[in-house]
Amino acid sequence: MSPFSVFHGFSSACVHLSGKDALTYLRSQLTNSIPIPDEKQVFYSLWLNENGRVLADSYGFVQSEDSCLIWSYYTPIESLMNTIQKNIVADEVELTDVTSDFEFTILHPSEAGNELMRKTLQSAGFTHSSDSSIVEGDDFFVIGGSPLGKDDIAFIAEPAFHKKLHSALNQEISNLKILNLESDAFEFARISNGVTAVPKDLGHRNLPQEGRFRDPVIDYHKGCFPGQEIMARFRKSGKLNKRIRVFDIECNKTITSDNYDIPSNIYSGKTAGGTLSSIATHEDRTLGLGLLKERFIDKSLHIIGKNGTVTPVTLIET
Repeated sequence: MSPFSVFHGFSSACVHLSGKDALTYLRSQLTNSIPIPDEKQVFYSLWLNENGRVLADSYGFVQSEDSCLIWSYYTPIESLMNTIQKNIVADEVELTDVTSDFEFTILHPSEAGNELMRKTLQSAGFTHSSDSSIVEGDDFFVIGGSPLGKDDIAFIAEPAFHKKLHSALNQEISNLKILNLESDAFEFARISNGVTAVPKDLGHRNLPQEGRFRDPVIDYHKGCFPGQEIMARFRKSGKLNKRIRVFDIECNKTITSDNYDIPSNIYSGKTAGGTLSSIATHEDRTLGLGLLKERFIDKSLHIIGKNGTVTPVTLIET
């Protein structure tokens, strides 16, 4: 068994922002503060509408005062582009879709494989980062962390670089499998860590707190951004009726679109108490992620297949 998993592919969206107003505009739209260029830090933010509902999410790297790379693993490019540009009026900001220019390789360690993963990278001759700092090579960026966990290492580069990286890793670990970012294994790791995918699990009808987004993703002391007043009011007196939860799905066969509708209602008896929005199977275990109303957390829960099959689901994260 490999001490770490390797995932490779394109993100759902990757956008380059340029122009003299690029950073000023970003600061007026995102839910948290963004680093200055000299800090070379990756930041993660949400994009909200005026009612504080979630439109998109994105990671970002400020390259200079007039250049920033924005990407999202799950928000589609059309949605992210529309969200970014919708409030541009007289700002000098140019957006370029670079989704097809940059591929991603994410190294995700097993519970005991973190140190070996880093030693393997070092032996293969690649610089890596141990935190959210960006390390720039001649033809790549590398950061610590990914949607799967803070111990991950993610390489962002044009296609030619990834071939060199994968070849070097294979020389260090024979028969190393390179899995797709869209694979069940990647989705299973995301779900097991309770990571919310936008807009798959949380969208324009939802508050970010329902997806367990809090500080530092929501900076309640930051100046104005769309939905800021709603966030301030929620922090003072808000109460959640539902939130994202992780579920163990007790089934004896793979759940697919052929036998279950996903998203699917989560029932207690005949009453729908939530929605299962993500599901993945790995090594004979199936996990799901979805919104559940608070008053149902102590109830017996199930989903119903297309042929009427009742499948129990157990809340494993509260």
